[in-house]
Amino acid sequence: MGITLAIVGGMVVVSIIAVIGDVVSKGMQSRPPPDQAALQSSLKALTDRVELLERQADERDSRLAQVEGELAFTTKLLEGKHSN
Repeated sequence: MGITLAIVGGMVVVSIIAVIGDVVSKGMQSRPPPDQAALQSSLKALTDRVELLERQADERDSRLAQVEGELAFTTKLLEGKHSN
């Protein structure tokens, strides 16, 4: 009697898992595809933002190089005053 209940219970559990899997997979397939226009718009916005950030980084790099050059020049002037 006990083994019969275990077998029948196992078959019920397997059947429930199969039904749940089927429902979930059909739900995933029935979803509408993403809106291509919205995706293109988002991609364009992100591309523009990346280009803006790259330009800002280049500007900061050039300003930093300029400040480093001015600092080196100032350091040489100060070293020249102290050595005399």
